[in-house]
Amino acid sequence: MIFWRFGGFWAMIAAGVVVVFTALSTRDYRDAARFDANGIEIEARVTDKRTSRSNDTTKYYLTFEYEVAGRTYGGEARVPRGTHGHAIIGHTRSIRYLAKRPGKFEFPVGDTRKNAEETRFMALIGGVAGLIALWWFGSRANHAVLARRFGERTTAEITGFVEHKNKGRGTGRGYMSWRLADGLIGKSASRCLADLEKLGVGSEIVVFRRGNKSFWEGDVGPRGYDKSTIPAVSPSESKAEDV
Repeated sequence: MIFWRFGGFWAMIAAGVVVVFTALSTRDYRDAARFDANGIEIEARVTDKRTSRSNDTTKYYLTFEYEVAGRTYGGEARVPRGTHGHAIIGHTRSIRYLAKRPGKFEFPVGDTRKNAEETRFMALIGGVAGLIALWWFGSRANHAVLARRFGERTTAEITGFVEHKNKGRGTGRGYMSWRLADGLIGKSASRCLADLEKLGVGSEIVVFRRGNKSFWEGDVGPRGYDKSTIPAVSPSESKAEDV
């Protein structure tokens, strides 16, 4: 729970990215091998060109038509902006289709292998990011657990609240900051800002301090007590002490 609260989900997201891009890369490498072994190059006619825009990103497409054994096939391929701009409807471009599946083609020739290499690189980046996230957020969670278990339990004064922004807009989530009596500054994990603000600036909260780090009890939970460290007192001994 503490690992998750201190951002551990980012490590899980990175792991998910690795899985997705690894699967895509494996598929593309398999298809690339098929194109290399059984692909046939042919001239295909450009029949249409279009663009689509979403989330401030423009995508470019060309539609091709070609004939194999007297039968007409066609399809759309996503292309770079430059290729799209220079393409002329009615002109031909080289494509490569699979001999056993004439309807499946790639453009430009070798594009499938290029995509496989790009997705493999993205999987590598995701793996590195995941390891960094695991170390970074795991380290924070570990410091928090150690502070709760071995650190000093004290109080701090809330000094403010900060909302996280996304493209200049508030997200509704944020953190609070506090100051200990000796001036040490700390801040909470990300939470619903409205819930944090209910505490109020100037209020006192319980924190656990270890070294130059402090953690809010609301983030790490109250300190537990190991029952094995509490001396056992039998009923007879208790009565004797009362006497």
